[in-house]
Amino acid sequence: MNKKIILPVLFFGSLWGIAEAALGYLLHLIPFGVSGFIMFPIGFYFMYCAYKRTHDIKSIFFTGLVASAVKLIDLALPFMPVIKILTPCASIIFESFAVALSYKLFKSMQNRICICGIVSSSLGWRVMFLLLQYVLTLFGIQSKYISGGTISMVSFVLWQGLINVVILYIFSYFANRKSLNILGKKKINTQISIATFITAMGLSIAFSLI
Repeated sequence: MNKKIILPVLFFGSLWGIAEAALGYLLHLIPFGVSGFIMFPIGFYFMYCAYKRTHDIKSIFFTGLVASAVKLIDLALPFMPVIKILTPCASIIFESFAVALSYKLFKSMQNRICICGIVSSSLGWRVMFLLLQYVLTLFGIQSKYISGGTISMVSFVLWQGLINVVILYIFSYFANRKSLNILGKKKINTQISIATFITAMGLSIAFSLI
């Protein structure tokens, strides 16, 4: 991977990690479980910015890996349950894989965000996440989605997924008119990317300590 791909991936992946740490923490304080509605569209935006900067589909997935790596820093905290760290990391990786695959399958996504790509990525990562949750239950690890039964699983995939579709469709309306790629126009150098990554790791630990 050359510098033109590494720097945007590191920068936007770190921003995604910051959003997961800060905004994710605040959203989890709300008793209505809105984090699932909001965090994927936010992650989608950072993946979108990385792709628009690099024009390389692999950068979408690697952006997710960076965001996941930011979350993994919480493993340095001995009191944090490992499963509570690895589960959101897996979610981020599934999200980035689903979006990258959508860009690959639907060629029009590479120029304009299309509804097919939005639906496939919004529902796809949720299906993968549920499969992981099911596998974990086979090893005695409880999952609220699986233990909640069919209604809980359908709600997670379809209800929350369709809300994501609506949010991303609205986003695509503006993005396709090139009015939302603000961060994608910013100059990114090595110092900024590294500083953003370090900041992301620091904030991730800080919010975990609260």
